[in-house]
Amino acid sequence: MIEYFVVFFIVLFCSIVGSFVQSNFTKGLLCFISAMSICLLGGLRWEIWTDWPMYYKIFLNPFDVTQDFEIGFIWVNQIFNVFGINYSAFLVLYYAVLILVIIKITREYSKDYYPLVLVVYFSLFLLTSGGMRQHIALFFFFCSLKFIVNRKLVNFL
Repeated sequence: MIEYFVVFFIVLFCSIVGSFVQSNFTKGLLCFISAMSICLLGGLRWEIWTDWPMYYKIFLNPFDVTQDFEIGFIWVNQIFNVFGINYSAFLVLYYAVLILVIIKITREYSKDYYPLVLVVYFSLFLLTSGGMRQHIALFFFFCSLKFIVNRKLVNFL
């Protein structure tokens, strides 16, 4: 449990400092530190959260899924399985792609996006308690923000 507090304070520190610094390099470095902290926390967890055994079982046998899962989620697991990538590396890459896209989109629509990195941390790890498919839904929501901002409701739906 201590690792969650450590990552929380790293992200909080980077968010506060990032709100006050002017250098784009420093802001980018702080954002990178926050994102990597979150990715490592999500990727290096082992047998943590209630859904962990289910996702691990799917990862080990993605070609023999008897439960009802989204086909895209199964395909991603199959690709990683074929290349022989271990579960922790899969989780780190999974969270890296997710968080980097969310940060990129947040930077695009917000002048001062560092406090939003903290919101992403809360939504990914504390509110969803590790639900990987909920994170994918959050990912698609952030990807569709441009349609909301540009008032293209049909594209959003």
